[in-house]
Amino acid sequence: MNDISGQPDPVSSADKASQSSIISPPKIRAVWIVSPKTLEMLSRALNPLAVGLTDELIELIAVCPQDTDVRDLPTPPVELISHAPIRRFLWAKRSIESLTAEIKSRKVQLVHALDAGSLRIARTVARDLDLPYIVSCWGMGDARRVGNLNDAAAVLAGGKAIRQGLLAHKVALVENIHLVRPGVHQVHHTKSLDENQHSIAIIAGGDMSRFESFAAVLESFAELRRSKHECIFFLIGSGRMEKRLRARVEQLHLRHDVTFVDCVGGWQLPGILKSADICISPVGDQAIDMLALLGMAGGIPVFAPVSSSCDFLIDGKTALLFKRGDASELTVKLRALLDDKRAGRELAQSALNYLGEHHSPAGMVSAVTRIYRQAVL
Repeated sequence: MNDISGQPDPVSSADKASQSSIISPPKIRAVWIVSPKTLEMLSRALNPLAVGLTDELIELIAVCPQDTDVRDLPTPPVELISHAPIRRFLWAKRSIESLTAEIKSRKVQLVHALDAGSLRIARTVARDLDLPYIVSCWGMGDARRVGNLNDAAAVLAGGKAIRQGLLAHKVALVENIHLVRPGVHQVHHTKSLDENQHSIAIIAGGDMSRFESFAAVLESFAELRRSKHECIFFLIGSGRMEKRLRARVEQLHLRHDVTFVDCVGGWQLPGILKSADICISPVGDQAIDMLALLGMAGGIPVFAPVSSSCDFLIDGKTALLFKRGDASELTVKLRALLDDKRAGRELAQSALNYLGEHHSPAGMVSAVTRIYRQAVL
């Protein structure tokens, strides 16, 4: 366009130059290989990741076994492919061949095993279709479990210690092992532990197959009751030791003080944590402790066992740590916090600050987007 002097319009020229210099990145179509355990453990991190990747022009297809609870995956935009359980060798071969054909028809460019348990299927599909593949590792034991990953485009470690374990076992080239922490949405403010609050809701959750871990929590609850601390207690989860734990509740005369809540999906945990004042994740193991992470993200004080795999659990800064199964240590720390609610609020705020820096959904989306594009382009 020219102005009245016949000269080119400088604004229009600048706009055109700007528009020509902005080139949208090409779309990528990736397939997630999902195990039920993946969604059970990581659903609250996978949801914002899926939404964020879609905004980055990355189309996602999730492959998961039939009857998997997929309520935490945003569908759409994520497309779902379900498959029958893959167990016996002959059936497994036929099932994977059928699955590979279905994935091929979607014209995907990248295969991502969302945990070590999904690696076998992901690697087979990737090799059959001549595609790059990525695997995520969320536990200290994954370094031994995954074996040699030199043919992987990238290995994503959910924590510093997990990455160090992968490096120590030389599962892949150093430059291909990336630290990608789970990103979770966080509340803006801590939940107030009011000095005049009549009763404090304390929840303890996890796999109830670990009797000693939960028994220590019950012992601690009994001590708080004897010391006249006004609390209500909830045990969240299920497991083969649940019946034995219920019997222990009776022995400790806690029948009217402890409420059992059946095993719930990850999609329900934020709502439960919203009603809690204190969160205890008593089991602790060699994998990412998502209950503790979500408790911190919910703005409440968290108690957890000392963990080698969870670098976000920092004693006195993001959580209060105790030796797993040590009822005495847990009781001492619970009493101290209940008697100093201001310290509890400060701990919860410190945890939120830490998560904002290290575990934001935007940070996870940015890291995964970069790795996907490097693998494909």
